[in-house]
Amino acid sequence: MIRLLGFWVLALLLAGCSSTSPSNTGIKYKTATPEVNEQARNAITQCFGSNVSWDKCDSLLTTAVTIGPGLWNDIKDHPALKGITFGVGHFNIPIGQPSRRMLSMEGRIVQNETEARAFLTAISATFQFAEKPVVRNLTEEEKRIYWAMIPFPIEEPVFVIDGGQYALLVDISMKEGVPHIFWMDDFVGLKSAPQREQTVDQMLKELSK
Repeated sequence: MIRLLGFWVLALLLAGCSSTSPSNTGIKYKTATPEVNEQARNAITQCFGSNVSWDKCDSLLTTAVTIGPGLWNDIKDHPALKGITFGVGHFNIPIGQPSRRMLSMEGRIVQNETEARAFLTAISATFQFAEKPVVRNLTEEEKRIYWAMIPFPIEEPVFVIDGGQYALLVDISMKEGVPHIFWMDDFVGLKSAPQREQTVDQMLKELSK
């Protein structure tokens, strides 16, 4: 799991990389029914209100959750995460054409309940959530950014919790009719997240270690 994200992107790069480029083929985006989207929106609103608690969020955090590099940069130094050994996710974003260079950023992967509880504690302490949070659709720019980071279509339900000083991406996976958080990031935090530029060959070398 630690290296999986890097290998996903690598496979697309070696296949030609055009499928990951919104400028070439357009963003691949799959819609859900209004009923499914509303169910997911309600679950997000219930969890991320002014009083965040495990009881309100546990059903959303019962499966593995990818913490994108922007959100990880926001919360990584929180005391609740001390001693927590999340899985490590490497995000390699193709740049230029042909895409033989990438921006590499690092996130984390929540793998169990202990990690999920610590993750939720860090989030609730880092962000000030409103009693009725603004849960909106992604803008076109946000879709473009998210699409560049993943080797699969963006698929609803997917929303942003917009707090002005943060814009938390919440990507939901529906399992047997129940919403679970699959991926979270912060579009605002991405602007200051550590990143480095590297070539495909450099990434290959790192992934082989």
